[in-house]
This record gives sequence, structure tokens and C-alpha cells, in this order.
Amino acid sequence: MNTRKAEAAERNWLATRTAFGAGAARGGTVWWRCVQAGSILAACLALRAVLDTRLPNLPPFITLFPAIAVTGLLAGTWAGAAVGLLGLVAADYLWINPRRAFGPLTLSDAVSLVLYVAACACVLTATHLSRAARTRAQAYFDVAEVMLVVVGVDRRIKAINRHGVALLGAARAAELIGQDWFETCVPAEERAARLQSWSQAVANFTLEPYESEIVCRDGTRRLIRWRQTIVRDSRGRAGAVLASGDDVTDARATEAALRRSEARLHAVLRQVPGAVSIIEPPDGRLTLRSDRSEDVLGHLPILSGEAVSWGHYGGIRADGTPFAPADYPIMRALCEGATVEAEQFKYRKPDGSLIDLEVYAAPIRDPDGTLFAAFGIAFDISVRANAERKLRILLDERELLLREADHRIKNSLQLVVGMLTLQRRHAASPDTADALAGAIARVNAVAEAHLALQLSDDLQTVDFADMLAAICRRLDALSDTVRVACACGSPVMLEVDRAISLALIVSELITNALRHAYAGKLAGEVRVDAAAEANDIVLTVRDFGAGFDAATRRPGLGSRVTSSLATKIGCALQVQSRPAEGTCVTLRLRAAEAASLQTHEAHQPP
Repeated sequence: MNTRKAEAAERNWLATRTAFGAGAARGGTVWWRCVQAGSILAACLALRAVLDTRLPNLPPFITLFPAIAVTGLLAGTWAGAAVGLLGLVAADYLWINPRRAFGPLTLSDAVSLVLYVAACACVLTATHLSRAARTRAQAYFDVAEVMLVVVGVDRRIKAINRHGVALLGAARAAELIGQDWFETCVPAEERAARLQSWSQAVANFTLEPYESEIVCRDGTRRLIRWRQTIVRDSRGRAGAVLASGDDVTDARATEAALRRSEARLHAVLRQVPGAVSIIEPPDGRLTLRSDRSEDVLGHLPILSGEAVSWGHYGGIRADGTPFAPADYPIMRALCEGATVEAEQFKYRKPDGSLIDLEVYAAPIRDPDGTLFAAFGIAFDISVRANAERKLRILLDERELLLREADHRIKNSLQLVVGMLTLQRRHAASPDTADALAGAIARVNAVAEAHLALQLSDDLQTVDFADMLAAICRRLDALSDTVRVACACGSPVMLEVDRAISLALIVSELITNALRHAYAGKLAGEVRVDAAAEANDIVLTVRDFGAGFDAATRRPGLGSRVTSSLATKIGCALQVQSRPAEGTCVTLRLRAAEAASLQTHEAHQPP
């Protein structure tokens, strides 16, 4: 309705402008209005004077009525009233008896004056209403948010609103009014076709909406959607075309960008080897699905807004019960805002076959943080899951075999230890017994490593604290007079290779202490301490026996073996000894993984 009123007002303004020219749209200043009113009054009085010489019996006010109407339209109601009043005075003085003087009025002249005043009032009222309608039409024309242009049948621009002037890049409307529309604003390559189409439409009074480009003053082009109407003259012929145009350049560019974005999205979805879905609240209406959905799920997802429709999908819990609608990851993302990563579960296809699905889901939020959709993608990982299950079985079998091998190796080494121990008891000389004791200590260290490896969770690392305690217990049995005490923290995790080398070093140090520290004494003690300091493992092997002078002592085979093993595993070795004060050997090793130690004493009874 408002559009019809605006178009009617625009047609009214155009008719007024056609009748009275460009000045009809110009209010002007007070002085300009006075000049207009005075000029019109003078012209009308001059015309009445000329007519009086030929037709002396003409009514005195015959030329004043048009003057009042024209002045009211051009200069305003008050100017028209002033013209009427001045004209009344001039007519009374010049053409009402007695002429050239003011005198008493006859009844007939008085009636004429009253009728003149009434007629002036009617004319001024009509001109005031016409001017108000014209002003409203001009306001609509200027403030419209669309381009409004009036093109005459001669193809020239008769009027254009401010929006149109700005859109074309002109400084003011005067630069465009009077220009050929097609020569000025229509692209050269489209000019002939647009002119022919426009001429036929005007001739047949059939103007349909259409889109076309216009050329701006700076050479750029804008795409305009036009709606047109024909303004007819008093004979019903086409007088001009009133066109309103919406600038849809940005909208069309946005639509094209959106189409390209959608094309890219669908191209990506066609390549994704998974079932992609986007659903919207409140109940999971599916708004997008990928082409691979049918391949993965065995059917296409149902485009439904009913949450219960999710019950037809084949998700199965770990206990074998089917998924409820709210159990699916994408529904949890939609209803709870949860983000789901790599959730795996069984899925039964419509043909009854079971597959393994890996599902990712996440909520989709707008810039304000409001959740308006959820995204989900499901991959068929049946092949991978079956391969992982087979690999897990093989790994379990391999681990079992390794543990069994370690168990057998440990038993074999303990059998060797038993034989060496028996041989040591029957050794013919102390040197032979000492040599066998060293061999027993080394074999014991390797046996304990295999035992620790057998008990390991990953068959790669062992708890060295437990391993050290076992070594100390076994070496304590080699001497009846010297006690081996162990104080270690637990747990301390070490790689197998480093643990074996470190165990051999400790065994060698304890064996040396048992042989030499308390020679000729009835009793003694060898203390082994282990502790974790940050990422280091610190071990000390201390005796309180004879000691030695490091400056004069020559290293034996045991010392060379110990140094070689320490260098191999990156272990720092420090020896402190004084005659009659005992010996202390400190080893510092960086552990691959050291747990917090809770120090406890583990003493082996003699």
C-alpha cells in the first residue's frame, strides 16, 4: 500500500513538473517569491489593460484568477493571497466605476467582489493542496533508498533523485538532467539492444522488471534491478518512464561467492571417505549429508525433524543394547554442546552386517556463542579394527613367548649359579673360590634381570629397585661373615640394557668388597644405597674395611670391567677410599623414567 501511495505521489509530482517546468520543484527565497508574484501580477494586469481597449465590458477580475493559481503553485499560498489582494485593489481602481478612482460600490459590483474573494479562496486552497502533494512527492523522490529516474520518450533524463545521483557518481542532478540516458548510463555493448527493447515496451505499455548494468562517471559498473511505470499525459499517451532501481551488485557478488563456497564444500564432501552430517536444533533435523553416507552406513540418513527417527540407526553399545537417539555423538554435540573425538562403537547396517565406526562430532556456534547446529563425521574402520585385533593377538602371543623365554633363561642361569656355588664350596684354593664367587655374582645379576623382565608390563623397562634388592640378597649368601645391606627406593624404571649393565657393575663392586674389604676380620658390612635425584639415579656401594691408597693401587680386572660398563651406559663413577677407613663408590645415571621414591630400608639378614 505504501508503495502504491509513493508511486501515485511520484506521478503527481511528474505531472506538475511537466506542466510548470523545473521551477515547480524549487522553493526559492522570500525575495525570489516576491519577484515571481510581482512579475505574474504585472503581466496579468497588463494583459487586462490590453483586453480592455478591445473588450471594455470584460469582467475586471478575468485575468487575476490564473495569476493567483500560478503564483500559488510557484511562490506559495501567501504570495498567491498577496497577488489576489493587490489585484483586487488594482481592479477596483482601474476597471470598476468610477474608473481611475475609488468610489462607492453598486450592489452588482459588491456581489462581484464577494464572489471574487470566494473564488480566490477556492483557488488558493486548491493550489495549496497541490503544492503540498508536490512537496511530499519531492520528499519521497529525494529520500528514497532506491535509484529513481524519470526518462522522457525522447530518452532524455527529466529528473533523478539524490540516491541515483550518488550512485552514478555525479556531483548534482543538474549534471545529468537533459542528458540522453542511453548514451550516458548504458554500456556501449548493450546500448542498441536495450534501446530497442525499451522503445518497444514504451510503445506497447508493457514494462517488465529486469536487471541491467549502468556505467558510473568513474567508469565502474553497477548491476541494477529495474521496476518501471509509464506516466501518461492528458491524452493517455506515454509522456515519460518513471523507473526505480535497486543496486544488486553486491548482492549478486555475495550470491556468486556463496555458490562457489557451496560448490567447494560439496567437492570436499565428495572426497571425504566418511559419512558427514550437519543437524540443527531442537530435535536433530538433518540439513546436510555427504555423498559417501550411503556407502558408510548402508543407507542415506533420513531428512527428518523428529528425534525419534534417530532410533532407526544401528548404533550398538558395548553391552549389546542399541543406541537411544540421545546416545549418538552428533546428538550429544547438538543437545549438550559436547565435542567428541574418535569415539568407536559397533554399527549394524540395514543388511544385518556389523561394522566398526569411528565418529567425531562438534557443536557449531555463531560469533555470539549461540549453538545453532552440530557437525558429525563417521568413518568405517572395520578393516583397521580387524587388523588391530589380529595384531593385538599376535602381540599377546609374542609377549607370552618372551616371558616364557625369560623364565626359561632365568631358570637355566640359576641352574648355572647352583653348579658354580657347589663347585665353589669344593674349591681347592681361596683364589679359585674367589674367582667362582665373581662368576656367581655376574650370572646372578643377569638372572635377576631376566626375572625382572619377565615381570615387566611392557617387556622393555624393569624396576631396578626390586632388581637391586634381589641381587643384594643373593650376594649376601656368598659370605658367612660379611653382611650385605640394601637401602633403595621404589620404583625406579630403567631400560633393560642399562639395567643389566648397572646390575653387573653393582655386583662387581659388592664382590670386590666381600673379597678384600674385610680380609682377616670376623665380621663386616657392605651397604648399597639407591635414590632418585630429579632425573638421575644415584647408587653408592660402601664398605668400612681396609680401604686403599688410590695413588699407589693398580686397577685389576674387576675395576677395568666396571669402568668399561659405566662408560657404555653413560654412568659417572667416582671412587673414594682411604687406608683403614673403607671405600665408597658412587654411580650417577640419568634414568629414562624415574618415579618418585619412597625410601625404605631392605636389610638382608646374615
